[in-house]
Amino acid sequence: MFYCFNGRLAAKPPGCAVVNAGGVGYLLKVSASTYDRLPPVGREVELFSYLHVTQDSLTLFGFETEGERDFFLKLIGVSGVGPSTAVALLSGCDWTKARDAVLRGDVAFLKKIKGIGDKTAKRIVLELKGVLEAGQGTAGGSVLAQLSAMDEDGETAVAAIQKLQQVGRDAAVAAVLRARREARGPLTVQQLIAAALPYAK
Repeated sequence: MFYCFNGRLAAKPPGCAVVNAGGVGYLLKVSASTYDRLPPVGREVELFSYLHVTQDSLTLFGFETEGERDFFLKLIGVSGVGPSTAVALLSGCDWTKARDAVLRGDVAFLKKIKGIGDKTAKRIVLELKGVLEAGQGTAGGSVLAQLSAMDEDGETAVAAIQKLQQVGRDAAVAAVLRARREARGPLTVQQLIAAALPYAK
């Protein structure tokens, strides 16, 4: 997984940043917040990144800070919330304000953000409030670390869920992480698959 890109900002089309790193230009989709803080074209820039993998495409996302990226990853772990919705939320306000709104249970604040409806706002608060209160993350470290360091049992479960539910890897990984987070103890592969299936959407 790509951790970050450090190089020259070659271009910044709307909603994106093109970073020239090692002689290759990488197109990263960014939130409006990150886009507004990009330097002028030609200057050096560092963006933390996440590679979103589906059956049909590979999409890079860029973030000004690790905190924004980790919050994005938490958002796409919420059932029914994909990268586009997560970027819309991060574009509507600074990620720290969105995080604080979740901690307050402030559904009204989230609903004011373009692209975030009532049901989505309630789901985000319901599924993330406890996670954030438990230490700004999951027990095993940052979300990024768990996504990039899935163990053998986890990979087996992810592959099974992708096949059974016909979803992309990202959705399957998010389901496995959530199942483990909510489990009261260690799970066998079969138990992990069964626990994660309802979250794979």
